[in-house]
Amino acid sequence: MSLTGYVEGTPVQQGSSTPGQRKDGSLYVRPNAGRRLKTWRVLVAESVKGSTVRGPVVVRVRFMFTKPARTKFPDYPAGRPDIDKVLRALLDGLTTGGAFEDDARVVRVEMEKVWAEPGATPGVEWEVSPR
Repeated sequence: MSLTGYVEGTPVQQGSSTPGQRKDGSLYVRPNAGRRLKTWRVLVAESVKGSTVRGPVVVRVRFMFTKPARTKFPDYPAGRPDIDKVLRALLDGLTTGGAFEDDARVVRVEMEKVWAEPGATPGVEWEVSPR
């Protein structure tokens, strides 16, 4: 049994946490979780319809971005955001939505970044399958 879904909107990247030090010398870690990221992860979680896929899983993903008027690479969105960072946000949203128990269950990922068709809305198509 596989799960599939689509999320409309520009995929948002999830960066790394930022370490810091307070004036008193104590250390802290500030997660990179802005409002856009939180909203995106909620949309991804809401796109999960069906039962949790148990055990090892394969994730197939197609991120679609709006093509700007000018770009260095006209055939592919070979710039920001980094594909691994948009994947991180997607996997966290899929985990929250119950597609799988934990993103540690992902044993294989097939992903690509493409330009959305002219006039089409950007977004992400995803599929989660048992391994």
